[in-house]
Amino acid sequence: MGSAMLQQQMIEQEKELKGLAEKWGKIEESIRQKSRVQWLNLGVVNTSYFFASMKNRNSMNHIRNLQEAAGCLLKTDQEIQAEVLGFYKNLLGSNNNQLPAIDPNFSQVSSLMVNKSKSSVFFGGVDDVVQKQILDYLEFGCPSKHQEDHYYAMLQLVKSVLFAIQTFWAQIFVLPKKIIQLIEDTCRTFLGLVKQRFPKNPLLAWHKLCWPETAGGLNLVDIGLWNKAVICKHYWNLCKKKDRLWIQWVHVYYIKKDSVWEVDKPTVSWIIRKILKGQRHFDEAGYSQQEVMDMDNFSIKKLYQGLRGDFTKVPWRRLVCNNIGLPKWTFTLRLTAHRKLYARTRLAKWGVVDDKECMLCNTNDEDVEHLSFKCSYSKTLWTKLLGWQGISRQVLGWNAELEWAARFMTGKNAKTLLYRMVMASCVYYVWQKRNN
Repeated sequence: MGSAMLQQQMIEQEKELKGLAEKWGKIEESIRQKSRVQWLNLGVVNTSYFFASMKNRNSMNHIRNLQEAAGCLLKTDQEIQAEVLGFYKNLLGSNNNQLPAIDPNFSQVSSLMVNKSKSSVFFGGVDDVVQKQILDYLEFGCPSKHQEDHYYAMLQLVKSVLFAIQTFWAQIFVLPKKIIQLIEDTCRTFLGLVKQRFPKNPLLAWHKLCWPETAGGLNLVDIGLWNKAVICKHYWNLCKKKDRLWIQWVHVYYIKKDSVWEVDKPTVSWIIRKILKGQRHFDEAGYSQQEVMDMDNFSIKKLYQGLRGDFTKVPWRRLVCNNIGLPKWTFTLRLTAHRKLYARTRLAKWGVVDDKECMLCNTNDEDVEHLSFKCSYSKTLWTKLLGWQGISRQVLGWNAELEWAARFMTGKNAKTLLYRMVMASCVYYVWQKRNN
């Protein structure tokens, strides 16, 4: 009798538990359905917004009327099209001797003249004959043949491009390595550090350009490392379960009840898989799981510096960074300090030339050590320049010269600034003499 009652109680308890399981199952399914509905509603709202934006943009880009030179107002599409085509045919036609959009009397009216000493002419895809004709007509001198003349202007342009990528694209997307490599190759070629004859042998590797200036680099942004730091921020948001839609979605469908630090989902999408690998980047920067979880705020810049690591300062940093000489001088001096000039011994290793002999003295093999300043030509020049500065000492080898400058030419006095400038000019003109 007692066993029958116990069995009946167990049956009743089982029915009750089944009912609770069905109830909570329906609640869970309802929550999932609501999240899907919210997801779809947000998508519909975004679609409506972008549709309205494109509709407004198309209406603004449309030309509804146009006034011709005679003063008549054109309203039909055919009249506007004919007027635009006629204008550009007249502008670009072979029989047109001047640009109708430019008033030849502008200088007389405004008293403004072109300052040729502050102006530059840039050509793209134009042969030398046409360039000379244009320059003669504009009464400009010959364009500079040295890309180093505009080196720092191009460097600032590259820094602005990388900064824009760093602050926008790299903050939003996980950039593929192929894209990052393409950006780096384009910037390095633009800086003139990759020559057409040696596309696979750049003057300086990209990671060295991203080093701080005290370490011999240009302090450019390493897009690859910066993107890793951004991935770590997304990973940190997942660990903290931030109140964002995509984070909640990843937790519901992929992470579920597991720990973010231990989850491994090889079948998820490429971008989620990259974000889930953020743990490796934290390990590279020296952060433990507990340190990541204890973070109240995340700094991309701080993690980027952790991924870059520490750098050893080069002894010749002041010789280049605090040099008031021309940009093309310091550009060549930097390459010489890195021993990355296209000397004949370096070209011989690539099979470009067979003769390694110095083109200035014809006595020894040509390398950076020989050109600065073991060569009889460069040694004589540097001896005269040292005497002109009032420095009485023997000419040293290149390593010894750099060490001497780092030891004795410190500070910002006139003597030090003059020495740095003279040394940069000497290295530059020796290299120009060798090339010519």
